[in-house]
Amino acid sequence: PTANTAVRIEAADGTILGVGEIGQIVGRSPGAMQGIYGDPAATAERITADGWVRTGDLGRIDAEGFLFVVDRMDDIIISGGFNIAPSEIEDALNLHPDVVEAVAFGMPDPKWGSAPVAVVRLDAGSTLGSEALIEWCRAQVGPVKKPAHILLVDEPLPVNPAGKLMRRVARDVYADRF
Repeated sequence: PTANTAVRIEAADGTILGVGEIGQIVGRSPGAMQGIYGDPAATAERITADGWVRTGDLGRIDAEGFLFVVDRMDDIIISGGFNIAPSEIEDALNLHPDVVEAVAFGMPDPKWGSAPVAVVRLDAGSTLGSEALIEWCRAQVGPVKKPAHILLVDEPLPVNPAGKLMRRVARDVYADRF
């Protein structure tokens, strides 16, 4: 947080969380928004009664006061009651030397409600299969957070003009292939 800015991490019920705990990033500053124009209901959802702004981002604050953004709340995959940040899966996949880029998102699942899946582009000439990548993820993030399925593609994944992977667009493009 910068000068004149206060940041805290809150649980879904508004409880302020401790060091290292992941929750919604909530902040206030003299320059914070005062509301959402023409939409008092949305304003009430976004701004607390004491003037803190709910960002919609998940994060944590470490013991030194540094803020780490984990993911967007609306991207979180809830699978069998567990909250899974797609960025955790993407980070694990991107650690593999054969992976060029990866994107993860949730897909409906009859047993778990939603299941994490990933779309991965590998280095040209890689012979790595999707099952090997799933096992790689299991070793990195554990059995609950590993993708249920991985789709291997040859084409670059969708990015915005700044080069950031567009998770929702990727979901729209590839969902029918899972």
